[in-house]
Amino acid sequence: MKTLSLIIGLIFAAGIQAAETQSESKALYAKTLTVTSFNIRYYGRTDRPDEVPVPAERNPHIKSFLQNEVPFSDVIVFEEIMDKQELKNVLPSNMDCLSYDNDNPNHQFVVMCARSQYKWKIDTATDDNYTIEEVALGSSGMRPALHALLTDSKGKVLLRIVGVHLKAFPTRSDVRALQMEYISKQLASADERIPTIITGDFNTYYPDQTGLSKPDTELLTDQLVLQNLDIGMANHPSDYTFRSGVFRSKFDHFWKSRDLKAIGDVQVTGYCNDATKQPKSLSVDDYLRFISDHCPVSLKVRIP
Repeated sequence: MKTLSLIIGLIFAAGIQAAETQSESKALYAKTLTVTSFNIRYYGRTDRPDEVPVPAERNPHIKSFLQNEVPFSDVIVFEEIMDKQELKNVLPSNMDCLSYDNDNPNHQFVVMCARSQYKWKIDTATDDNYTIEEVALGSSGMRPALHALLTDSKGKVLLRIVGVHLKAFPTRSDVRALQMEYISKQLASADERIPTIITGDFNTYYPDQTGLSKPDTELLTDQLVLQNLDIGMANHPSDYTFRSGVFRSKFDHFWKSRDLKAIGDVQVTGYCNDATKQPKSLSVDDYLRFISDHCPVSLKVRIP
């Protein structure tokens, strides 16, 4: 009788261990998702041939770079896109994009694209479209923020993504802070159970460039704290995301919900940092001419 009880006990314990192992395995292989932000300088513009090649010259280089050197991304947020239709010629065929309308022929659009296994959905709890218009501050030249929910093919909401291209120049920190304030006000009324990523070109500068007591990244984070949003910056160890001549800077970032687990740090691909450690498909000069003065930044997260 004791032997039978011992055998049953061992079987029961083995079952528990197997269940725990299976649970750990599922946790280990939980779904991940990679988001990339990429400012492609003046993409689609045709009237500045001395500064930027026309799309027909650039497209093969950009398409190859996106397919072969940028980490596989489920979502790409583009900035400085001047021809939204032309952009489709450099993207994988299975990407669905959203943007907004602007009649200014020199406008630089923000465009968000997701692979076909995902769908975009308006966050009807906060808005009736994909655009936070207030972020443009009433100017046809500045960009609104894009704001969308990303769902799987069955409609389950996975993430909230906000794509931005904030005001440039060191003297405009106050404008960038105001733009982030409008974003944070909208997010303050959103469903806090949905994890959030804010990414794009924030045009952030340091105190020695702005004359202020804080770097722009802290000023922008302060706007999120004011709305009691539990969003912080993702770890971003690279020195630069922008390179033009001798000037380099770090303009492109991620803010994310603190409980949204990042898998590794923000990755920068391209020639903005140490060119000797980067892919060799293009020279630095060719990268800057045919692709961009920015480099794509990517963040992989684990979906709850």
